[in-house]
Amino acid sequence: MRGLTLFFALPLALAGCGDKSAVSLSANITAGSVTVESSVFGASASGSFDVLLALGPEASASRTVTPQNFQLVSESKAVLADQLPIETTTPIPITLGKGESKTVSFTFKGSMVDHDTACAGPLSIVGAVDDATGSGSQRVASSGLTPSCD
Repeated sequence: MRGLTLFFALPLALAGCGDKSAVSLSANITAGSVTVESSVFGASASGSFDVLLALGPEASASRTVTPQNFQLVSESKAVLADQLPIETTTPIPITLGKGESKTVSFTFKGSMVDHDTACAGPLSIVGAVDDATGSGSQRVASSGLTPSCD
């Protein structure tokens, strides 16, 4: 009977070990805004977004994370601004301990864009964060953002 109990208990115990989020880094853009303004030199985009970084509680060690290139992309996946000039007050690189999460706020301004294309529909902020001590780069993207246009 004891062997039978172990036979059924072992698969259940092993199933609990497969939760990847318990050991991995996750990154998500949780909020964002984009403003498009016209001037005599053309249109420029500015805005802000937050990236939520979280490291699972069962990770083997802390992780060092660095933001990479971020772009402004149209609904049709056309790149409107290839490299957003992001700024943050958070010291870079960002270190996360096991089970820790941090929200990092970024701003950008002065990215030249085509006014009509940028204001035609939802935009996304797309980029990556690099986990230098773990699994490499991880892609992040916002959901559709409705730009504020003049």
